Amino acid sequence: MRKRIYLILLGIVSLFGIGAMVYFGIQPRPVLKIKLSKFDSSMVLANSVLLRLRQEIRQSPVLILGVQPNKPDQIKVWRDFLNNDVEAGSKYDVIYKDSSVVTDLFPEAKSLDFKEEFQTLLSEIQNGVFENKRIALLAPTTYASQTIPQSMGYFINQNLQKKALSFSLVDFPRSREEEKVYEFPCVVEGVDQSGLGPFGCLLLQSARAQYRKRFQPGESIGFLNQIGMFDYIVFYTREK
Repeated sequence: MRKRIYLILLGIVSLFGIGAMVYFGIQPRPVLKIKLSKFDSSMVLANSVLLRLRQEIRQSPVLILGVQPNKPDQIKVWRDFLNNDVEAGSKYDVIYKDSSVVTDLFPEAKSLDFKEEFQTLLSEIQNGVFENKRIALLAPTTYASQTIPQSMGYFINQNLQKKALSFSLVDFPRSREEEKVYEFPCVVEGVDQSGLGPFGCLLLQSARAQYRKRFQPGESIGFLNQIGMFDYIVFYTREK
């Protein structure tokens, strides 16, 4: 009798486990590439990412840089990043900017509506890569991250032999209380209207691992996680 009850309970636990795998998907665990640190300026953060991922950058002819369009500090990080990426074989020759990212920091960038003009963008990327040009794209993080199903970054990599890298900047909460107003909430299936629920869960999982380490209020802090084979998230905020 006890054995039968045990087997029934084991079956229930297994079903819950399978359900969790179906909902969350079989995703690689985030890998910490730069630990949570203070950064005195956007240039220091940009240089840290550049140095840490130099080899990956050299190997990829296409780099997708993600930002939250309403965060000017994030846009400044990628401006500094591209300004300092000057080594032969690493520097990007052509820059495209999505029209939703409004900034004067990229006057040389060709502006397109990446959603409405995706086929034009993809064709120009493919032609540029064929001509051995290195291409950088500036876009919202929700377009850039390849982890988000049906994102621009995902579709670009479906159409390139040499895969694009995605470096996406996000703000992040510093407490459970701040999670309530976070731009990327962890939303369960059936309630998630945006399709970003699992992405929000991934971001919060990474942020929660950093809650115990504290800095002086107002200091700029951040860390870098790899969340996919060609997908990286730069977490960047000010200590509360």
